[in-house]
Amino acid sequence: MDYNHYSDTQINAIIAKFIADDTESDFSPCSNINDAWKLIVEQEISIIPEPNTEMWVAVAFPRVRQISSSQLEVNGYSARHANPLRAAMLAYMKMMETYSLDRV
Repeated sequence: MDYNHYSDTQINAIIAKFIADDTESDFSPCSNINDAWKLIVEQEISIIPEPNTEMWVAVAFPRVRQISSSQLEVNGYSARHANPLRAAMLAYMKMMETYSLDRV
């Protein structure tokens, strides 16, 4: 599913459902590092600046393979956005969507 058209508020609500957090009405991982950080660490989400742009790339559940002594290949659930926290939450949502479908 393409979540890029969703607002931060919609993404925050979806993330809250994934982690079963119905108690905090001000939960805002797209804009608050304190809300996002636990997910970023627990899910091993990598966030890196995209060269020569104003964008950030986030990769959830990254798997790295060395191609050569100076090159790495990174695979995982990825997303890009100008807001690094939103990119991380989009990558997390892609990962959770796949995980949820696998469990059905």
